Amino acid sequence: MDNCDSLLAYLSGRAAQELGGIAFATLDPALEAIAGEVLGAIRAREDATVDRIEQIRDLANRLDSNSYRVNRVLETTSGAAEAIGTVFASSRASNQSLVGSVDAVVVLLAKVTNIARSTNILALNAAIEANRSGEEGKGFNVVASEVREVAKQLEALAAGINQELAHIGQNAQASMERTDRLGAEVANLEESCADISALSRELRDHTTLMQLRTTLETHSNHLAAACRESAKGTSAMEPGGLPLALESDACRLGKWYSGDQSLPYRSHRWFGELNRPHNGLHEMAVTILEAARAGEADRLAGIIAAAAAVEERFRECLEGLVEEIDLPYRSGGTANGVHPPAPSADDDRCGVARVGAAR
Repeated sequence: MDNCDSLLAYLSGRAAQELGGIAFATLDPALEAIAGEVLGAIRAREDATVDRIEQIRDLANRLDSNSYRVNRVLETTSGAAEAIGTVFASSRASNQSLVGSVDAVVVLLAKVTNIARSTNILALNAAIEANRSGEEGKGFNVVASEVREVAKQLEALAAGINQELAHIGQNAQASMERTDRLGAEVANLEESCADISALSRELRDHTTLMQLRTTLETHSNHLAAACRESAKGTSAMEPGGLPLALESDACRLGKWYSGDQSLPYRSHRWFGELNRPHNGLHEMAVTILEAARAGEADRLAGIIAAAAAVEERFRECLEGLVEEIDLPYRSGGTANGVHPPAPSADDDRCGVARVGAAR
């Protein structure tokens, strides 16, 4: 309404200057109609902009939530791939050990084969000598023949074992090769998971930046609405009519701040400083309306002055957090390559102490 009155006054003044006041009374209704149409179009555009901001905010919330869930799945998948890689490495080591054992047994069997052959030759020589001895050597000849038969069986057994061990060694070698191929596939999977995880983090960061930049304006509008209403004095609206929730932990920023979606950002130095001015801004908005409705004009002036400092600190902390999150995606970093200084915890632009004093 104030904008409408200002526009009408401006148009009336311009008409009076141009026409010298001639026939202004007949033009005034037309000017009022034009002004009404202009203001209506402006308000419609404002409403459409607010709706669009809400849609963007909702989309950012969904993207942030989905990005968080994707990140959790990727972390689990990456952990499983790493565990599988460990199992493959252990399996390959076991196969290598088995191949080594098979080789050692093959060496021993070669020695047994040599002993069997030597025994066979000795038994053959003994049989020849027994034949030369005639009747006296017949018994020894039988024993030599049996020893030779046992040596042949032992040699055949060693050959069979050696053949089986060769198969075992070939299978172990093939298993090692398959393990190596699977290990390479797991390594590729881990690399792919890392790439997807990086993209997911980037998506999460950009949706978070969108939300934080939007909430900066919504909180400024929240406090501005309280200040505009305070001009109505005792007829100002109740705090429940403000754009945002009365409690700071009930607004979107508060829910994000205390929820799981803020976990990746809690190590940022500006994150911890944001909570106090955020709480103070919500408290200030409520206190402004309470003082206005109570008709406490002097107290109201002090609160509004303090609220400006609270909003400044809130903006400083939120913009600092935005800059920290956005820094990795900017090729040049900050202008001087140095992070902005972290705010002091003793800075009283948080509003909490001021609100308490005002109350």
